[in-house]
Amino acid sequence: MHDYLLLITLTSAISVGLALLLRRFGLPLLVGYVLAGMVVSGALGFHYDQSGLLRDVAEMGVVFLLFTVGLEFSLQRLRQMRHAVFLVGGLQVGLTALIVCFGAISMYTMAMPSALVIGLSVALSSTAIVLKTLYENKDIGKPYGQVTVGVLLFQEISVVPMLLLVGFLGMHTQTHIALLLVETVVGALVAFAIIYVVGRFGVTRLLAAVSEMRSQEAFVASILMVVVSAALLTHALGFSYALGSLLAGMMLAETQYKHQVEADLVPFRDLLLGVFFITVGMQVDLNFAVQNLHWILMATLLLIVFKTAITFAVVRLTGSREVALKSALAIAQGGGFSFAILELALRLQLLEPQVHQFMVTTLVCSMLVAPFMLKGIHKDGGRLAKDAGADDPTGPFKGEAHNRLVVCGYHRCVPITLEKNHVVVCGYGPVGREVVIQLQEAGYPYVCIEHQQSLVGQGVDEGHAIIFGNAAQDHLLKMAHVNDAAAVIITVGDEKSKRLIGKAVARVCDHPVIVTTATHQGEAHMLDDLPIKAMVNYPKETARMLLGHALSCEWQPGFIGSWSLSAAITKPTAAAEDALVPGADMGLAQGVGLAPATGVGVVLSGAPEAPFTKET
Repeated sequence: MHDYLLLITLTSAISVGLALLLRRFGLPLLVGYVLAGMVVSGALGFHYDQSGLLRDVAEMGVVFLLFTVGLEFSLQRLRQMRHAVFLVGGLQVGLTALIVCFGAISMYTMAMPSALVIGLSVALSSTAIVLKTLYENKDIGKPYGQVTVGVLLFQEISVVPMLLLVGFLGMHTQTHIALLLVETVVGALVAFAIIYVVGRFGVTRLLAAVSEMRSQEAFVASILMVVVSAALLTHALGFSYALGSLLAGMMLAETQYKHQVEADLVPFRDLLLGVFFITVGMQVDLNFAVQNLHWILMATLLLIVFKTAITFAVVRLTGSREVALKSALAIAQGGGFSFAILELALRLQLLEPQVHQFMVTTLVCSMLVAPFMLKGIHKDGGRLAKDAGADDPTGPFKGEAHNRLVVCGYHRCVPITLEKNHVVVCGYGPVGREVVIQLQEAGYPYVCIEHQQSLVGQGVDEGHAIIFGNAAQDHLLKMAHVNDAAAVIITVGDEKSKRLIGKAVARVCDHPVIVTTATHQGEAHMLDDLPIKAMVNYPKETARMLLGHALSCEWQPGFIGSWSLSAAITKPTAAAEDALVPGADMGLAQGVGLAPATGVGVVLSGAPEAPFTKET
């Protein structure tokens, strides 16, 4: 136990140290994780195959990644992507595997089973590296990102029959391959049916009940149970853990819990993916790599060029040259499941140990190069995309590059695309609901975040753009595209929640514009260190409005909450101008792109209110 704790501590220290060093030079963090795995294997003598637990933990990183991928691909979206998934993906995998197989047989007189294993391992690409980078670069909605994701999805689906085929090649029984394929198809249909029925009718009710508890721990525990249960089910049927998590994510993709589920799983996913990349580095024998360095580098270059050429040719049949080139470069590396195929072949004695290590080292080198290639694609400056619209989001991903969301109520799910300079409303209570109504009537783009499931369902069914989740989580704010927002209006009443949301917005946004309310002087001071552009004195301004109407003897039925946002913008009251916090910018509304410089940014909170005096 002591040795394992020491190993974990040293590995963590090496990983963090290398990650910080590489980050200073603008290099991807996952490169540091892979290098850390090499150091642990070479210097500390701990190898990947020494611990089955380590392999299982690393695989969980891919499981959670595939679950979050499934959240982005409902069955409807998969039907829309069928061309990229089944045609392009099928041709890429099939042609790559067959050409490599015949090349190995003809050039190196390799046995057919061994050559086929190498061809299958080369055909796969790194889902973990490519998808993580596409999400970070916001390229997943571009045409090349759409094609890339489609090919990766087909590769994930094909992993299961590939592993079964390798197992069949290593069997000494007379089991017919047709029977094996029938068993595979039947097992896949059974897994899909169970996960679909349970996900649609059982899991949604479970999450609804748990969300009403308002317990973050219970909600996270429920999600973990769903992911692991689906993974265990498909594994029990002879498939990979990752397939079950992918199907489970697809079942939850059209529910109102999608965004909150993804936000809660991000820490688990990123931590376990770090472990996965460390184990990738641990599979490299440094002595072998040094002795055969020139051959490994040549093989890595050949692998990248060959896969780029095959994928380019396939995508070019139906797509533009620019999209084909970018897609081909994006998936030109080896993949994580390639190691699983090679390891199984080694156990079944289909590969010699030297050939196995050579392939592993070559694939790892190609994966180290992949982040730099993806970064170059993202920052190509038009050199690879000269066609008009070649980098514009299209198809089922249209708008995904920056401002696409899916909002779900009790009876329906609606995809929406937000324009930039939208308004993010945190809370759908009485004040938040009125803010949303006024924004919608005035025609301003907005999205509201609410953590109470019943309010979300009610609001979406009324036609409002509301997503379920905790607005104090950085990842959920990013999914609401808060960095592109003109303003963030915090309408929740709880003081602690208000501060947590404000701090999260300040972390995520480069230049946050926060508007909120306070009910007493102590609350105002508690929020004093946040970048709040306007703070409204709720009780004082409410009293002023009540007194003004009483003294003027004017009565307007249904006045509360019925004043017009557009009228307030075009003709602000003196009270609205006084409502700004001392020192706040009177041109707030103009600064956030909502109206001329009339000081009406405060009016967005639902009522013009007087400020609290800040002590210096």
